[in-house]
Amino acid sequence: MILDRKTPPKIKAAEKYDFLKAATKTCSNGLLIHSINHGEQEVIRLQFVLDAGSVYQSKPLLAAATNQLLLEGTLKRSSQEIANYFENRGAFVQTELEADKGLLNVYCLTKNLAELLPVIHEVLYTANFPEEEVESFRSIQKQNFMVNSQKVSFMAKNSFLTALFGEDNPYASKVVAEDYDKISRDEIVDFYTRYYKNGKLSIFASGKVEAETLDLLERVFGKEERKESIPLKAISSEEPKDGQKEFLLPKANALQSAIRLGKPIISKHHPDFPALFFTNTILGGYFGSRLMSNIREDKGYTYGIGSGLVSYRSAAYFLISTEVGAELTQATLQEIEKEVKLLQTALVGERELSLVKNYLRGSILKNFDGAFAAMDRFRSLETLELDYNYYTQLMSEIQKIEADKVQEMAKKYLEFESFIKIIAGKV
Repeated sequence: MILDRKTPPKIKAAEKYDFLKAATKTCSNGLLIHSINHGEQEVIRLQFVLDAGSVYQSKPLLAAATNQLLLEGTLKRSSQEIANYFENRGAFVQTELEADKGLLNVYCLTKNLAELLPVIHEVLYTANFPEEEVESFRSIQKQNFMVNSQKVSFMAKNSFLTALFGEDNPYASKVVAEDYDKISRDEIVDFYTRYYKNGKLSIFASGKVEAETLDLLERVFGKEERKESIPLKAISSEEPKDGQKEFLLPKANALQSAIRLGKPIISKHHPDFPALFFTNTILGGYFGSRLMSNIREDKGYTYGIGSGLVSYRSAAYFLISTEVGAELTQATLQEIEKEVKLLQTALVGERELSLVKNYLRGSILKNFDGAFAAMDRFRSLETLELDYNYYTQLMSEIQKIEADKVQEMAKKYLEFESFIKIIAGKV
């Protein structure tokens, strides 16, 4: 049989979406173990997820310092002994910090899990944060901050959420060099006691996760009773009351300007979100978006530009981000405004609608490809207190969306004059 290499295969849209879903086991102490057993390799990823994100901290960097120093010593072992123990058993262990969550991630062979879990428990419950490690953290991270603060992209990112939500909002993220000097070991230990030894802990297991694995996790982590933790500050997603819309962050002799535009916006819980998500994709949410086609491909102003919708547990925002030559700053802003207003005034063509629908269907399905990726999607849902109906509804709404709905979303949520603008560089 000779293959026909001249005729492309027919494209058929997926009609059923069989997402790889997580199962949940509740331990006697209330601990939730979420699992996805999928794949043939004897490999597992464990994510110990705690309500210990930056939203819980009483001062800048406290959550980050606690998270990064978690593996630097326990009552029984030094940081080097911990590192050697994991390395000798083929495990990769790392900490990770998000706005809402603090994580300890473990990648290992399933057969080594019984040896590893007691030491992971030791890290989570008996970390001791040696003073020399705290001092090293302060020194190294402050030096890194001083280097990064010379980059216009970092300057814009560092100020962005504070400009959107206000300095008193727990999601505000601005840091200054002096913040590194203000962190004490006592404060780190207190944060650790509140949010790592106590507070909500969930385990997300993906890969080769069988019944014996779940039983082992329950035996090691299903005993301690944990007190509930809440953020120290009330959270509001409203814009700052002063109404400032433009922030200029000058850097003399900068060759580029970093541009960040955005605003607080509806979260994934809102019924308009699927349509707004679709509208954002057209504007700047994929490589073929209008912002990329105009400002990168046509004008050549930048290597990359994009827009996005970010949802936290108690806040959400829209952003457009790019870096351009300093002399092209105003021209770029004009082109961004032009593309936003075009979405508000002209209906999207049927060809572009179909293209974006197909892209999003494929992109969403790809995000569930494999146990680790599928668990990432579930963990995001769990953080936002959503379930799999979110994705079912999202796929359904994407399939039905029409040009007039895109125009409605652009008018309702993407008014250019409502954006908060941050420009860092030669301003």
